[in-house]
Amino acid sequence: MNNDGATDKARIYSHQSSSSFSLSSSSSQPPSYAASERHSMPTAQFQIQARGVTSTSSICKQDSAEPILIYRVANHGTDSVVSAEPAYFSLRPKPSSNSCVLVRGGSGNTTTSAGTHADTGRIPVNATIYRWGPGRHPKIRLFSPTAQLPVSTIEQALAAEEEVEASCERIVEVHSRSVFSRDQKMENTPFGTLQWRYAGRAERRQVYDADSLLVLERLDISDSRGGKGFFSGKVKKGKEEHKENRVCVARFVRNHEFRTPGTTKGMAGNGGRLMVFGRGTGGCSEDEKDRHGSSTSFEAFVIASCLCMLKKEVDRMRDNTTAAIV
Repeated sequence: MNNDGATDKARIYSHQSSSSFSLSSSSSQPPSYAASERHSMPTAQFQIQARGVTSTSSICKQDSAEPILIYRVANHGTDSVVSAEPAYFSLRPKPSSNSCVLVRGGSGNTTTSAGTHADTGRIPVNATIYRWGPGRHPKIRLFSPTAQLPVSTIEQALAAEEEVEASCERIVEVHSRSVFSRDQKMENTPFGTLQWRYAGRAERRQVYDADSLLVLERLDISDSRGGKGFFSGKVKKGKEEHKENRVCVARFVRNHEFRTPGTTKGMAGNGGRLMVFGRGTGGCSEDEKDRHGSSTSFEAFVIASCLCMLKKEVDRMRDNTTAAIV
């Protein structure tokens, strides 16, 4: 991770109106969500500072347990100002661990060499259990924002103990759409069925001329009678036709402006700008809105799932490099 000067002072990114993406009639097939959504302003933005890996370092360099820092970005006119202190930390207990815990940042929330967060009053927001091997899908543990949980350290949040499992409000599994797809789907979330996908070249040009663009969409379906429900992977049910509706709820943009300083577009798992849209909580029931449906809970889940995508990028590059050598 490259964190040069980020904690000492705010960094200002100037965005001229010409920097915003524009739609062209000559562009290729647009994404399936409504064109108006591509012009929407994000309700929250975060700068994820992750250094990523190259093809060489992915197999030659040992992973580091230093935290990934996530800074909140505020808009002031045409300028975007990155906060001086991290809004979130993603912490791992040791270099050999792939799993991590997301905790809130702010004054007084520091980390120790043992990987615990010094302020035990700050309960982890969620934890991602990431195991290596086929069929072992990552799992995101969602903790209640109000309950007093038996979790005060990274090790406890990631433990396989029944006590910790029972304290989770929900456990969301992240799995690929197919063996050959990079897209990742999450069906059991409080916010509906969500899916991360990689945008094509034409769509990347429209969104800040991005070198890499990940799009998080909520998948809904509506039946022939006009009813609406969460997308279950089936477009037809019996004789009734179901229309799939995709709602863009977040984007992760990497280009020359948003990439983590010191990283390049050829790297995997490096940081960039995460843009979250408030419509993401539209899939919540009224009861779930009380517990998880707030914008804060949603943005924390989006951050955790985005970091999971970055980890998968690193693993994919490591596997491809190893296969090329062998």
